[in-house]
Amino acid sequence: MIYFSNKSLILVLLTIFSTAQCLKIKCPLVWLKNRGPGLDIYAIPTSKSLFDNYVVRVGSEDTFQLGNLPTSQGYAIAQNTSDPAESVSVFTTYDVLTNPYDCRIAWELSNDEFSVQLNGYFIGRTTYNGSIVAGDVLNDEIRIATPLEGVLHIKDDLQVLTLKFQLMFDVLY
Repeated sequence: MIYFSNKSLILVLLTIFSTAQCLKIKCPLVWLKNRGPGLDIYAIPTSKSLFDNYVVRVGSEDTFQLGNLPTSQGYAIAQNTSDPAESVSVFTTYDVLTNPYDCRIAWELSNDEFSVQLNGYFIGRTTYNGSIVAGDVLNDEIRIATPLEGVLHIKDDLQVLTLKFQLMFDVLY
């Protein structure tokens, strides 16, 4: 039987936490159907300081498209794959990306195994006309849907959404 004093027990706990810091665990995000006015409190904004645009998806199971929900407008803007004549459309039915498990979210310059995907594309963000907007990322290029210009492809100045569980020991360091 081993006895520890208070000081050595704290040292053992800190050692366990510091070695566990290397563990990375994927954290689930959830798509929620919009329920009229207002957003779910866990909705993911494209900017933590502005809260003027949120990540959404439109379409059906096989044809989901990533889009944006500008809070000033109240409807989603996304690429329209069902109508080839109109490349970008406004949608009143959409799903909002939410973070109900309080995952640690970061926007990184490159993708890794913790980057969030939708239909084989990574979820990214970039700056467009003074706003930070979401878009699909593939091969270091982001595709965003804009109401005036249609679908734009931007080759640089993008970040990819990544996440993991926020564990208690993260606060210690």
